[in-house]
Amino acid sequence: MGRKARLPAFLFSVILLMALSGCAVTAGSSAQPATYRSFVGSKTILDGRTHFREMFCADAAAVDEQSRPGDCEQWLWKLPDERDSNKEEITLRVLDHRIAIAIVGGAFGDCYPEAGRPFAGLTAQLRSQGYTVFTVPVSGRSSSEVNAQTIREFLRSPTINRGEPLILVGYSKGASDILELLADYPDTASSVTAVISVAGSVNGSPLAESYANLYDRYLSRLKFAQCPAGDGGVLDSLESASRLGWLASRPLPSSVSYYAIGSYASKDLVARGLKHFYRKLSRIDVRNDGQLLAEDQLIPGGTFLGYAKADHWAVALRIEKAFRFWGHRKGPPRSYPQDVLLHAALLFVQDDLRTKGRLN
Repeated sequence: MGRKARLPAFLFSVILLMALSGCAVTAGSSAQPATYRSFVGSKTILDGRTHFREMFCADAAAVDEQSRPGDCEQWLWKLPDERDSNKEEITLRVLDHRIAIAIVGGAFGDCYPEAGRPFAGLTAQLRSQGYTVFTVPVSGRSSSEVNAQTIREFLRSPTINRGEPLILVGYSKGASDILELLADYPDTASSVTAVISVAGSVNGSPLAESYANLYDRYLSRLKFAQCPAGDGGVLDSLESASRLGWLASRPLPSSVSYYAIGSYASKDLVARGLKHFYRKLSRIDVRNDGQLLAEDQLIPGGTFLGYAKADHWAVALRIEKAFRFWGHRKGPPRSYPQDVLLHAALLFVQDDLRTKGRLN
C-alpha cells in the first residue's frame, strides 16, 4: 500500500457494487403490518402514512397528467395496518420559500458523482424556483463521526441563513451522519427544524458486518481521484451493533422533528448490482431494499411516512443512467418518482410543523 493507487471510476464502482454495496425467504411481505426494530426504552414511532399517501398521490397526479386514480399505489406499499383515507381529494400545497433544505448523501456517493447525488432532479428544480437547497459535500468513505463535523462546519458557513427554518434530508448513511451531528453538537441542533430520512441507515445494516473486514484489509487505504479515503470508518459506522448502541446511548434532541421514509422491493424491482445483497438480506427478512432491512429505517420518536416500492438506489439515485448494466432491473421499465417522493415529504413536514406551531 506504499504507492498511491488509482483506478478508473468505473472499475472502482464495480468493486464497490460487488463487494460493499451500501451494505428461508418469507412470502407475502405485503400481508404483514409494518414493524420496526429498536432498543428497549426507545421512543414511540408515530404513523403518518395515510396523510403522506394523500399528499404523494396528489403530487404524483399533478406531475403526470395521464395519471389515473389509484396509479400511485404502484409506488408505495400499502400494508394491512395502514388506515384508509377519508378524503376524496386533497388540495395541493405550495412549499414555503422560507424553508432551507440541506441534503446529505450516502456511503461512497462521491465515488461516482455523476450518479451518486440523491434527488438531483428536485434539487435543480427547486433552485430554479428560488428555493434555498444545498447538497452537503460529505466524505463517502468516512465515519459518521467525521461527517457530522463536516455537516456542522457547512451549516455554520455564511451561506446558510440561520434565521430560516432548516430541514436536513439524509439519504442512506446520510441519515446516520445527520443524527450523529444532532446528538454531538447541540449548538448546531438548535438551528435545525426537522430531519427527513429516506432509506436511512438508522439501525445500520447486517451487510456492514459481513464486509467490514474485507474493506478494512483491501480497500480502506486505497486512494481514488473521485473519493479520498477519509478516515476509513464508513462500514464501521454502518454496523448494526454500532448504530443501535449509539442510538440507545445518545438521545436525539427533542427540539427537532424527525420523519422517515423507508424502502423495500420485490425481487423484480431490484437492480442487478443489488441482487446478491438482496438475496443475502432476504435470509433475514424479504422486506429489504438490497442494502437495508425495512425495519431498520425508522427513527425512534419520529413519524413514519411509508415504504417506497423501490430498491435502495431507485428511491433517490439514477444509477441506471451512469451504469446501465449494474442498474438494470427485470421489472417493467419505469423510473421511480423519487423527486415526487421527497417533494411530498417536504409538504407533509411543512404541514406538520405548522400544526406544531413551529412554522407560522
